[in-house]
Amino acid sequence: DEFEPFRKILRDCIIDVWPIAKGETILGYVQPERRLHSVLTAAKEADVGPQLMRELLIDGGALSDSADPPNSRKTFSATLYANFLGEIPKLVGPAEMCAAMNITRSQFRSLANGGILKPFIRNPKVKAPWRLRDGVQLVEELEELSVAIGSVTDRWEGISQAKNRTRLGVETII
Repeated sequence: DEFEPFRKILRDCIIDVWPIAKGETILGYVQPERRLHSVLTAAKEADVGPQLMRELLIDGGALSDSADPPNSRKTFSATLYANFLGEIPKLVGPAEMCAAMNITRSQFRSLANGGILKPFIRNPKVKAPWRLRDGVQLVEELEELSVAIGSVTDRWEGISQAKNRTRLGVETII
């Protein structure tokens, strides 16, 4: 009991420096939440490789671009980047996004190239950089803004056809 204040000081120092997971016991105290992640602990949680995770964290602003220290000791705030890390396992590729939005691959490319749909992760190594909800929300927003017409005639054209005819970008047309 006499060493309790010293154990607390040492425990506080440890959790301020090391990536201790929620529920781990440190010097008799159970850690109620994770304060820090390392590149390795974040990679394990998000189920991606450590090198890719390091690049994602650099792109996301959690880490600086320096090579030191190694992934096991390169730490960042778990609290500040919890939402960012939570999104990574849910990201989808173009095929899933097209299916959710009920659009063609060509229409998807037009929206992406026009900056209407922006990838959550901008790293070109990531094959699934899109948040599904961003595409679904875009469709919902466009449906809210649209006006129903009585009958479809040959004179109506889709956004992609209008883009090709006018040589305007999809972002301008929308």
